Amino acid sequence: VGHFWMLPGGSDQRGSVQGGNKTGGSARPATEPSGSAQPATRPSGSAQPATPPSGSAVPATPPSGSAVPATQPSGSAQPATQPAGSAQPATEPSGSAKPATRPSGSAQPATPPSGSAVPATQPSGPAQPATQPAGSAQPATEPSGSAQLATEPSGSAKPATRPSGSAQPATPPSGSAVPATQPSGSAQPATQPSGSAQPATQPLGSAQPATKPSGSAQPATQPSGSAQPETQPSGSAQPATQPSGSAQPTTQPSGSAQPATKPSGSAQPATKPSGSAQMFSFNS
Repeated sequence: VGHFWMLPGGSDQRGSVQGGNKTGGSARPATEPSGSAQPATRPSGSAQPATPPSGSAVPATPPSGSAVPATQPSGSAQPATQPAGSAQPATEPSGSAKPATRPSGSAQPATPPSGSAVPATQPSGPAQPATQPAGSAQPATEPSGSAQLATEPSGSAKPATRPSGSAQPATPPSGSAVPATQPSGSAQPATQPSGSAQPATQPLGSAQPATKPSGSAQPATQPSGSAQPETQPSGSAQPATQPSGSAQPTTQPSGSAQPATKPSGSAQPATKPSGSAQMFSFNS
């Protein structure tokens, strides 16, 4: 009997724990990892609030699976609410990486001007960490403080309206920080050159490319003033593939969302550099 009583108690405790996770340090209500910066209504793991902050380019409710919808499916990488100047559109197709339609004044051109460092489409396995610098939108799964969307298919890092693998949105919203369309899961370039502005989620003024291949970590929401065009204008600091030494390691600047694969020194790369598994072999 004692055991039975304990079991119910355990269940209750679990419930309370879940509540704690939702609330504890999570900026996003509803169901987000602790420290999440998103609003309250969104599936677990969603980082994006339903209502974007002022100046946000993304509407509150994108279609299901949208990376930037107000409510994204669990694991959404993009918050519905983006920081001011966020570039995400309101409705994006599931798995979309970027907003499909951006309001006029979108920061992302279809074709990047000469000198653009980031191609519209980046190869899969972007280096963009799940965690992006402060203000970053975040990928589907980001460490605490992630800013993921509420309604995004798991791993979805982009806005809602755009076919899977789509490279760019039709029209990015003004000052949009995220390209219109990115392939589902596209996060950012796999490798960014040193000093890269920032993969999936770039710091303020980051110039994220619009189209990324699947695995994109780049959230629809970028820091305010994010300059992520579909194709970055000249001077863009974020090429599809960045050389080693990318500025965006697993652990990005404070508030970073978290990259999928970061260069050496990353704190939480999807694939850890030698020394994790190899060390085990050495031990063996």
